[in-house]
Amino acid sequence: MKFKSIFSYYGGKGALSHLYPPPKHDLIIEPFAGAANYSLRYAEREVILIDNDPVVADIWRFLLRPDALDICRDSIPRLPSVGDRVSELLGDQPEPGLLRLLQSYANVGTQGAKGVHDQITKFGIKGWSRIIHKLEYFLPRIKHWRFNQMSYYNQSNPTATWFIDPPYNNAAGRRYRQHDIDYGYLADWCKHRQGQVIVCENAGADWLPFTPLAPRRGVKSSYQKSTAMEVVWTNEVSHV
Repeated sequence: MKFKSIFSYYGGKGALSHLYPPPKHDLIIEPFAGAANYSLRYAEREVILIDNDPVVADIWRFLLRPDALDICRDSIPRLPSVGDRVSELLGDQPEPGLLRLLQSYANVGTQGAKGVHDQITKFGIKGWSRIIHKLEYFLPRIKHWRFNQMSYYNQSNPTATWFIDPPYNNAAGRRYRQHDIDYGYLADWCKHRQGQVIVCENAGADWLPFTPLAPRRGVKSSYQKSTAMEVVWTNEVSHV
């Protein structure tokens, strides 16, 4: 895959998506969509994204518009500087989804968490030139996807590959804007999905019988002091 992600997201699985089991069904459902990095690896599949975060919803509704790429080509500033504010670069009354999308690039790895910033950082400027290239690569491939803004438990239960990546049940998970989850209820809900179920977590979680992601891998962003070990649960005998 030419690119791993379409936008930067706190806890995104762009660096790890290839380690999870490939989908066994033509339909993939991500109930905590975020940046949907798992589905992006299999973009040709039928995909349903679900997220109750209004900011994430703004981004996906914009990306799935048929004119999104044209708007991006016309609107995204090519040569911003460290310290520039995205909201000012886009002018008066910017398209909300585009604003949120570019804010995810401005301060890499913070979209989805509390306190996303509008100001372009030294980390953000490094990848700015790749934004249009990413959109040109992905948007034609995902135009058939669907997005629903709602809570995960409102999704029906078709046979599908369910990639379930909720906020971690630890201090890192509480940094998400939306993290108020009943993990006991979520565990039961996961077990009753029809088809293939893949659930992501951080080491130490015990609301399902998680095992280390194989090979033993973690994820570390520019803002973390240590690597967070990823664990996984599936409804299959082995996820290796």
